[in-house]
Amino acid sequence: MVNHKGTVDIIGNTFLRNGGTKGVIYLDMKHRTNARRALIVDNEFTENAGLIEASAIFIRAHAPLERGSVYTRVPYHDASLLGSQPSTPATADTEPDTPYYCSGYHIEKNLFQRNIACTKFGGSLIKFECVNYNEVSSAGNDKITPTALSSTTLQSYKTINFASHAVRQETTNIALWGTVPLPVDLNLVTFKYNEFFYNYGSNGLGLIDIKGAPRVSFLGDKF
Repeated sequence: MVNHKGTVDIIGNTFLRNGGTKGVIYLDMKHRTNARRALIVDNEFTENAGLIEASAIFIRAHAPLERGSVYTRVPYHDASLLGSQPSTPATADTEPDTPYYCSGYHIEKNLFQRNIACTKFGGSLIKFECVNYNEVSSAGNDKITPTALSSTTLQSYKTINFASHAVRQETTNIALWGTVPLPVDLNLVTFKYNEFFYNYGSNGLGLIDIKGAPRVSFLGDKF
């Protein structure tokens, strides 16, 4: 799924003994705005394999066009700034504008077991990367070479109070897991109550490889 702007719900599926270039699920997503969540809940990934970068799930999140490059900007942590205006005119992809980016992804209560990556070219079980709005591949096999953050940007990150978080949960069109509502915090990338058993990562990467996502939460995951 490439250049997708809408909601994605992947709930209650079984992925058994599949092989993919970049995992079983490949999502290349435009900026998550309003109630445009990406929800992956209650799935089983068993004995799958990936050739490069990911063996189960690959997610490429594009930031909005406004507010500049993800490699030079810093997300606000002050809730009072959530309604502030961008420095450039708004487009159809920014309703409403938010100082957060590469967020609204929620991965919960999934089982990952005995998934493997190619020894020489593979990577993680799950890869998540945050890139610019119009950023395109810079290497073969649709790979984007990460851009290093400047010393100024790194220093700005150190001043963020990550204990202060402005929750922005969905209020409409909330997904249901059976009869249980699953509201997504659109200001976070959330991993919650997932289980990981006997999986294999390669090429110097961990089971979960996250690049550039400014706000990530892990809660109750089991490895």
